[in-house]
Amino acid sequence: MEPQFEILQTLLPIRKSKTGKDVTPSARALYNYLEVKTPFTTWLARRVEEYGFVEGKDFLTILEESTGGRPESDAALTVDMAKELGMVEKTANGRTVRQYFIWAENKLKELATAPPAHLPADFATALRLLADSVEEKARMQHQIEEMEPKAAFTDAVSVSTGCIPMSAVAKYLKMPNVGRTKLFRMLREDRVLQGNNEPYASQIASGHFEVQLQAFEAGSKGRRTAGTTRCTPKGLIYLAKKYKQSV
Repeated sequence: MEPQFEILQTLLPIRKSKTGKDVTPSARALYNYLEVKTPFTTWLARRVEEYGFVEGKDFLTILEESTGGRPESDAALTVDMAKELGMVEKTANGRTVRQYFIWAENKLKELATAPPAHLPADFATALRLLADSVEEKARMQHQIEEMEPKAAFTDAVSVSTGCIPMSAVAKYLKMPNVGRTKLFRMLREDRVLQGNNEPYASQIASGHFEVQLQAFEAGSKGRRTAGTTRCTPKGLIYLAKKYKQSV
């Protein structure tokens, strides 16, 4: 598998809708990966108007609660719409998005239609092959069903901000023996993060990280604010290149 496809499987998982269409649950995650400069709502509305996409057929608007308490819009997209949005951006990332969705659809079709690699030598082997095939299809179907916008996707990517918890970043970089704690240490040593685990201003300006502010009660000290560092989709690509040199 191409490394960028592995990252896109995290950012843009594919699931079956109730009508049987292949959909991906976050237009905002796609927008972040494409590195579009226009504001998200303006970009999406413009593309819907320009290319005649229809709500309820090609996409479904989702309102999520943002960290500031105000609803923030997102949309679930059909794979066909997501492919077209990637293509019209006319960038390297746009081409990669289109190639990813084509690759993913082909893989799902292969899984559904692939015959056994060879004829079984006896009846017992045939039964074992059949059982393995059923188990694999059931496992893949279970994975597809879990890819709901408010379930598995939110474990890796925050739907409201499009950002990724650092624990998920460590998981998807797949570096041996590197978990969240060790990743933070590496990023501090490499001058990506400061001593308090918050990104340097240059990293925020580059769009690699965001800091989510949260208020909490600190007893006699009153109400305090703490920051949580999260990685953007662009930042995940940046870290994959930095530590794997293969994206």
